[in-house]
Amino acid sequence: MKKIPKKYWIRWFIFSLFVSFILSVIFNIALLLSPNFYAYHAEENIVYDRNNQFAFSLHFNEYGSYVPLEKMNPCIQNALVASEDKRFYKHHGLDYLRIIKSAFNNLKKGEIKEGGSTITQQYARTLFLSNEKTLTRKIKEAWISKKLEQTLSKDEILEGYLNAAYFGHNIYGIVGASDYYYHKLPSELTLAESAMLIGILSAPTYYSPETNLLLAKQKQRNVLNAMKKEKMITEREYFDALDENIQYAFSFQNEPSVQTRFYYDALKKQLEQDQITTSNYYKIGQEIYSCIDMEVQNKIETIVKSHPLNSEISVVVMKPFSGDVLALIGGKNYEESAYNRAIYAARQTGSTIKPLLYYLGLEYGMTPLTKMKSEPTTFYINGIGEYAPKNANEKYANRDISMVEAIALSDNVYATKTILLLGSKPFAHLLQRFTSQNVESNPTIGLGTNSMTPLELASLFNTFASEGAYYRPRFYQSVESSFHEKISSRKSTPSFYLNKESVIELNYMLRSPFDSAFKSYANPSLLEYAPEKRFSAKTGTTDADRWVVGYNPNYTICVWLGNDDNSPIQDGALAKIIFKEIANALMEKQKDTFYSATGLLPFYYQGKNGKTSYTYYEKK
Repeated sequence: MKKIPKKYWIRWFIFSLFVSFILSVIFNIALLLSPNFYAYHAEENIVYDRNNQFAFSLHFNEYGSYVPLEKMNPCIQNALVASEDKRFYKHHGLDYLRIIKSAFNNLKKGEIKEGGSTITQQYARTLFLSNEKTLTRKIKEAWISKKLEQTLSKDEILEGYLNAAYFGHNIYGIVGASDYYYHKLPSELTLAESAMLIGILSAPTYYSPETNLLLAKQKQRNVLNAMKKEKMITEREYFDALDENIQYAFSFQNEPSVQTRFYYDALKKQLEQDQITTSNYYKIGQEIYSCIDMEVQNKIETIVKSHPLNSEISVVVMKPFSGDVLALIGGKNYEESAYNRAIYAARQTGSTIKPLLYYLGLEYGMTPLTKMKSEPTTFYINGIGEYAPKNANEKYANRDISMVEAIALSDNVYATKTILLLGSKPFAHLLQRFTSQNVESNPTIGLGTNSMTPLELASLFNTFASEGAYYRPRFYQSVESSFHEKISSRKSTPSFYLNKESVIELNYMLRSPFDSAFKSYANPSLLEYAPEKRFSAKTGTTDADRWVVGYNPNYTICVWLGNDDNSPIQDGALAKIIFKEIANALMEKQKDTFYSATGLLPFYYQGKNGKTSYTYYEKK
């Protein structure tokens, strides 16, 4: 192989230097001519209730309250500089000596063990970039770092980074980290606590003391040792910090109560669906005006807590004539299981779906007094074969009963005859409008073999409560920046309407489960559980589920009890008891109001036991 003359190497070296010089000049001119980057800091995301009163702080993808450098314990910034970038005050965004050293060490070890990123680079990445390991990202990172150094002072960069850095567990910023880990302000942190927090930054998944205390302590030792080497602390301070018994909190001081976290999670989910999270470019604190009614939330939490539960529970309370979710519980104990059954658990609805079926019947010409015989019946259905629905305890009237009586006694034969009369396809089409779950078109859905989440079922009944107007569930009203600029709003407007007259008829028929006049071959399903003030309601029962959903013009209340593994439920009538207690608690200071039946004809039901029922209505 022919040897390349020395003069060519010299020429190549000179050419490379010239090209590097030209590129450097272009790079710096472009930096000077380009607009400045401004590092926005965030305020705390505050959640207000529907009465505009403080409810709790929202901790997701957010940056905690901003704190200036002078209000932090100096140990924090010293720990950061010593462990992450000891030449921070000497370089201009990129530490070329560190880059060369890291590259040499990585080459020597045969793998990437060291990084050469400065604090400025880390800040640039946090503010504007992702963590993807690509050349394009590295170039952008270098550019932004140089621009930040032109725009901000060293202390401003340090301050900004500490207020934006990720500390694990979805916590951003030194204020949020100090609160979560210690229930302290940054100014109150000790040397030991400061070193522990700074140690988390290099790998939050591994070095969080909540995740792995042993690894966190080892990292803390490394940070303290770096501070000692840089003569920021004495040897005595070093050992005292290592010996300090740190008291951890692992929670936010302004977190919602344990059970309210179910609402908190549902709110977060809706904000994320609406893409109302902290931007990748502008880290702005937000004021979130939610729909939660803390008085209602506290009442249902107190009631649920008062009952020893052998199964899981979900409670949803909505405001009629809106989609506002006033309160929500998604399980019996958030600390034991954070799975939010109210918004995620699709369960068989059982008989709670019958009111929608009877609404369709009213639309197709049936009336509250339309009669069909309740008796043991076997149906022959194409694609299914023999189908023999049974009533509870296998009790039947063995006579003609009306629709209103079928509702009161939850008669399955009447419901099956109704869906066969109307056709399962129209009912499946109507039901599909209220749920994201797949609805199969077959006669069994008239008895509630379909599945819905408690929130979806609450929204269906809230449509009845709203005289036929369907509102999508709403957990927040609007979001504003910390500068009171509107970011987003979620309007509460109907998505579609049911026929108002038929809904009013249905609302009065759904008073029948409380009505003693219907006591005959079976008891009305809520006979002993009537609230003190008027509600319409329907129960639903499967082997693994107990439902009660009730409403009036003031509140829609959905209560579900069941087991996650679909094992048989042991709590029996507890869902009815809890519904009654919630209804009474919420209506304690409310007037007993109900729906106007103007334009409908009244009738009275004369029961087989000689009792006369409430007034019911049908179309003229």
